[in-house]
Amino acid sequence: MRSPVVPDVVQTLLRAVEARDLETVHAAFTPDAAIADEGEVVHGPAGVERWATRAMGYGLAFVVDAVSSAPDETDDDTVVTTTTTGDFAGSPLVFRWYFAFDEDRISSLRIEI
Repeated sequence: MRSPVVPDVVQTLLRAVEARDLETVHAAFTPDAAIADEGEVVHGPAGVERWATRAMGYGLAFVVDAVSSAPDETDDDTVVTTTTTGDFAGSPLVFRWYFAFDEDRISSLRIEI
């Protein structure tokens, strides 16, 4: 079975969160990026930092299970499904990451369980 092809910037983001590398996380996003996760929406560099700091606090590790195109009725480009482990209730959980891109950076990210 072939492994799913993960966009480079998504692979970079996941590895940076695992490594707690805030600088690389910032570089993955556009300056006006929006992130929706855990019932909160954050924007821009301060929002990315807030989201990443919280995410890194869980000591996350990701296994990519699937990559697909987002449904046509959304503004998202790609859906990445991960099995995610960490220091949170219910670990491991399956997360769906909905990405939109501007060139080679992430312009929006929505994460759902």
